[in-house]
Amino acid sequence: MSAREREQAKPAHRERRMSIMNEVHDIMSAREREQAKPAHRERRNY
Repeated sequence: MSAREREQAKPAHRERRMSIMNEVHDIMSAREREQAKPAHRERRNY
């Protein structure tokens, strides 16, 4: 792999990691919202 190919591969890898981090953040904040609504969580358990 040439240096130029490495440089081209870097931004794509960084973007992929950012999207994964964003997904994790969305899941975490969604869980916090679920915990903030106990009535909604009880309804889902049925």
